[in-house]
Amino acid sequence: MEHQASVRWQISRLVFDSQTVDDLAQEVFVVWFQRTNQDERQSCGEAVESVRGWLLRVARNKAIDWLRKNSRQPAPTGNLNELVDSLSAGTVASENSVGAGAEGETRLQALRHCLGLLQPEHREIVQEFYGQGKSSELIGVRLGKGSSGVRMMLTRIRRALGKCIRRQLEKKS
Repeated sequence: MEHQASVRWQISRLVFDSQTVDDLAQEVFVVWFQRTNQDERQSCGEAVESVRGWLLRVARNKAIDWLRKNSRQPAPTGNLNELVDSLSAGTVASENSVGAGAEGETRLQALRHCLGLLQPEHREIVQEFYGQGKSSELIGVRLGKGSSGVRMMLTRIRRALGKCIRRQLEKKS
């Protein structure tokens, strides 16, 4: 079919597994065939752009529905101290490096302070990704960005938080 490549491309912008892309594309065409009769499909030659647009909208919606259904991830198992350690050190923290007591409380205060300095949109992205366990793909759908764009934003946010936390900890030392 002449629209197959466009439909697959639309789905693959949100879904990366080729088998799932194929399955969702097939669902799009099944919906189209169920909703139109043979005469309508033959007369669609004159309105190719309207058919293509409809198919692309259905493809996007199918992909978003699939993401919503399949992106339910458990919340991260790490605690806030680990996040602070990894941000302030610029690396991923191990369980052995997690501080306790007053030092841990100082780190938490620094993190809270630095989170408060973030732009509201960035704070919301951090909350969705770390607090709610949403995937970068699902956050990207909400923001109208690709998942790689969301991951890049998270990288920049983590760097900014790490610098801020280091400054806060140096002030208190």
